[in-house]
Amino acid sequence: MPTPTPIPVIIPPGMTLPDGSVVFILWPLVVTLPPNATPEQIREMTRNVLLSSGMPEDRVESFLDMLEVRGTNFSSLVLTESAMENVRIRLHGLDIPVRAEKRAVFVFMAVLGQEGNSLSVDATTAVVFFEIPESFRGKTAGELHAIKVLSSESAEAFVIVFSLEELFDRCSAVVEVERLPEGNTLKRVLGPDDLITSDCLLALAIKDGGGFDLDESVNGVVVDPVFLVEGQARSAPDNPHGGSGCAAGGSFSPLLLLLLAPLSLLAARRKK
Repeated sequence: MPTPTPIPVIIPPGMTLPDGSVVFILWPLVVTLPPNATPEQIREMTRNVLLSSGMPEDRVESFLDMLEVRGTNFSSLVLTESAMENVRIRLHGLDIPVRAEKRAVFVFMAVLGQEGNSLSVDATTAVVFFEIPESFRGKTAGELHAIKVLSSESAEAFVIVFSLEELFDRCSAVVEVERLPEGNTLKRVLGPDDLITSDCLLALAIKDGGGFDLDESVNGVVVDPVFLVEGQARSAPDNPHGGSGCAAGGSFSPLLLLLLAPLSLLAARRKK
């Protein structure tokens, strides 16, 4: 498998991202292997690449068994099939068909301040764009879920939104682009029932140092392993910004509502 080519995306005048967002070219984490590398060499080189990305050592160790090197000599890191299946069954907020389509997305590192974007206090959220695998074409934008892998025991879905203004931290969107020599110019954000075509890309928003940034630091670098899965959200959380469930201050947790419910009932009884 060749190393994925970075995708330049141009947002034309009149289309606006949330304040503090920076669009830039992402870079896959790659492992340069010697000929006939042994499994031990591959593991050690993978460890070194993850450490160099800024990922904490304890987290690196937990991810080593979840990643594999695809390609020869100059190879991308991706999630293994078993790792994807393991975290998929923990996604209780999604209805995923038995034969649902799923694909690993390479582990990437994004450096805020590169590609002509200056790093500032206000520029804290990375917006990156991926090519969508061919197997998802013909499915709807509302069915394509990007899954953030936090550990072998934990995974969380990005919240799907349908406008650039809603593309806050931990949100995803499917966009249509016009492919031009100077780059991919964004045309529109797909609605939930719009079909994915060969001219579509997946956009992810990840805040530097936020819960989806695996280096756990506000340092101008975002590190992220992702996979894609076909499914339907079981319920849409309320959103004060207009129905996406993704807000600038963070994401709503249905589990939190369940935990608070007994307290609400207790307070109501005391008022009687």
